[in-house]
Amino acid sequence: MKNLLFALFFLNMYAVASPTGVDSYEIYLNNQLLFRQSLDKPLHLINLPLTDAIAGDNLVIRYTQCNAPGKTGSNRIISVKDAEGNVVKKWAFKDAEGSNKAMVIPIKELLFIFKKSTGTLSLHYSAEGFAQGQKLVNLQAV
Repeated sequence: MKNLLFALFFLNMYAVASPTGVDSYEIYLNNQLLFRQSLDKPLHLINLPLTDAIAGDNLVIRYTQCNAPGKTGSNRIISVKDAEGNVVKKWAFKDAEGSNKAMVIPIKELLFIFKKSTGTLSLHYSAEGFAQGQKLVNLQAV
């Protein structure tokens, strides 16, 4: 009977425990949440429309990396890639200090990139020890 109770207790604890080892990210326009993705769920890439009306705004990305100290990677990079996977532009970010994990990209810079390029563009995250990176969102100039 003790073994059965122990097994039920263990299974119950496992069932209610939150999953560990799962990367996730959030994308904001200034302080407004646009998109949240946990990588233990099927990936749903969105198209992020960029217009001149939001040229003065900022895109804010918060990426939680499960295997990184403090859940934030070091030597973080957000890059814009074309349809062939070539890096068109990249931004390097300092290692996060405290609760400030945000990576901020001015929308006007993304719009400038669109004016110089043709085809599909997308945003990607990478960090030290995570070189393959993660595609975050497709960009769409409107």
